[in-house]
Amino acid sequence: MKNFITLVFLLTLIAFNCKAQTISLTNVNWLTVPDGAYVKDTDGKLSAFVGTWQWTNGNDEFTVVFVKKEMYDGGGTRKFNQDKILGGYRYIKDGVEVANNLNFTTSFDVNDISTFSNYADIITTNHSDFKGPQMQVYDKVKHKNLGGSFELINPLTLPNGNFSATEARWKLREKEFISVNGEPALPEDGIGLPNDIILTKQ
Repeated sequence: MKNFITLVFLLTLIAFNCKAQTISLTNVNWLTVPDGAYVKDTDGKLSAFVGTWQWTNGNDEFTVVFVKKEMYDGGGTRKFNQDKILGGYRYIKDGVEVANNLNFTTSFDVNDISTFSNYADIITTNHSDFKGPQMQVYDKVKHKNLGGSFELINPLTLPNGNFSATEARWKLREKEFISVNGEPALPEDGIGLPNDIILTKQ
């Protein structure tokens, strides 16, 4: 009987510890997230960004698709998973498609190199106010990584405290690179994608 009680106690303790490893994205303190934890979007804060967003200007068209990736593992020295927004885009310039990654994958397969080349080109960083995440965007036109932001315009606050919006500002910026021996610091100057534009949710 004593062994049975000890076993039940240990199983209860294990179950409690497993539950304790899930942290709400709404209340997370990124500096204290323990290894092995899962920062989960329990309140649906990321839902406002999920979907298709589009901008058109004459014969130019830019389409962004965002999905929520659960249990995203960013690698690096911090060993925890989190829910995150990932995306891809399609860019038509002067009626000609110059970039298209709308069929992106959100998972790596170490045995299939195509999953690396077709991985999401947009990776966001969760922002505390949930209105404008920062982005890392791979510019397929200029072949380099850019920084950026995706800010909801006039978001409607829902009864549950989340947001909804039909428009968002897409803004990119070049990252700083180090020049070595006087060589150009950037692989190609400029940004190859539409910049500082308003996208409408479809």
